[in-house]
Amino acid sequence: MFYANDKIKTTYDGDLQDLLNTTTESVADLEATSMAVFANGEWSLSDTLSLITGLRYTNEEKSNDGYTDDLVTEIPGSGLSGLPVGSGPVTLASIDEDIDDDSVDWKLGLNWQAGDDALVYLSVSQGTKSGGFFTGVATTPEQLQPYTKEELLAYELGVKGQLPDYGLSYEAAVFYYDYDDIQSYISDNSGVVLIQRLRNIDGGDITGADLLVTWLPASLDGLKITVGAGYLDTELDSFPGPSGLVPKGNELPDAPELSGSLDVRYRFDLSGNYSAELGVDAQYQDEVFRDAVNDPLLQSDSYWLINARASVYLDDAWEFSLWGKNLDDEQYVTQGINQLALGNGYRAYGAPRTYGFSVTRMFE
Repeated sequence: MFYANDKIKTTYDGDLQDLLNTTTESVADLEATSMAVFANGEWSLSDTLSLITGLRYTNEEKSNDGYTDDLVTEIPGSGLSGLPVGSGPVTLASIDEDIDDDSVDWKLGLNWQAGDDALVYLSVSQGTKSGGFFTGVATTPEQLQPYTKEELLAYELGVKGQLPDYGLSYEAAVFYYDYDDIQSYISDNSGVVLIQRLRNIDGGDITGADLLVTWLPASLDGLKITVGAGYLDTELDSFPGPSGLVPKGNELPDAPELSGSLDVRYRFDLSGNYSAELGVDAQYQDEVFRDAVNDPLLQSDSYWLINARASVYLDDAWEFSLWGKNLDDEQYVTQGINQLALGNGYRAYGAPRTYGFSVTRMFE
């Protein structure tokens, strides 16, 4: 059984001086209560075959008492509300609403022990993501309306195993995800200021495959190499966009067709109670869109991120590390918004090349 109650209050000061000669204040007073009961079981059908079952009931209640005010702080007046300076604050959008989501989720699966070192599995499961609220700058009440819950029916076939003689372990899977009322980032131009917020699209699907291989070579104790690769083919149903109906076929945001990873670590003993580890890791991501409209101005090109770390351990309790992230100083878009109709917009980028030193204390 699970229970949680969260209360969050957010305040955001919007600077629209260059765009609309005003400033705004956005406040959201949020509360979420979640309760769930669940059970899982594994049933032996034979010496090598087992049935996996799971059932979960969840109730989530959420509320938002929030608003955006035009403060009308600049001379001669606000280009947002059209009022003269000093007449604010004036409320542009407000909400005081509750949502109540119930869901029954489940899982059915088969595990087949194909040998001493291999497991083949097949599963079908249904999951639910509850609805929620947008909490940024809004200039119409419609932009504060909640998005509804999302449902997913997932099919997966995979294998996990080892090749002990070669120091290899592996995981591979193919999957198909079928979404209803999928939550996705969509531009909303129902107000003076275009915003990007989560909204619902009738459906979408993902077909994909994952592979992960780890090698521990017997000839060099302490070396560990892990290689991963992924493939995704995604499609959204048609939905209303900022410029009219977007036809079926757009890609899901943040879903690269190809991705990959490489992690190389070598750990060795030093004198006394000290040991050390050297590591390099890299992640590749294919080009990807950052919104459901697939706006090319918000697209991120393919890129590699390369990181490195050197650590010294004392009694396996203390770790002293030098590290560097994004060593190639790659520039890649993480999010953005296109407001060219107002002569405005932005693209946010990932962190540049970063170096650091850290000390970590580990407890058993």
